[in-house]
Amino acid sequence: MTQNSNELKKGKRISPSFNSEQISLINRLVGVLGKDPSDVVRTIFLNYLSEKDITTDIIKKKLELTPEVR
Repeated sequence: MTQNSNELKKGKRISPSFNSEQISLINRLVGVLGKDPSDVVRTIFLNYLSEKDITTDIIKKKLELTPEVR
């Protein structure tokens, strides 16, 4: 396994800051978009990337760089 694979399995913590209104909204979404506030934020973030086709663009670029398997 490469170092990047190990990093992805472990994950990396980041600490975004939210104001009280945002925290309240995140807390109201617990149970709907995730089991806890961190799950809710993760879901919102991944949905945003998907909606903007950012993840699709990254995957397409990686596939272009990867040699074709025959």
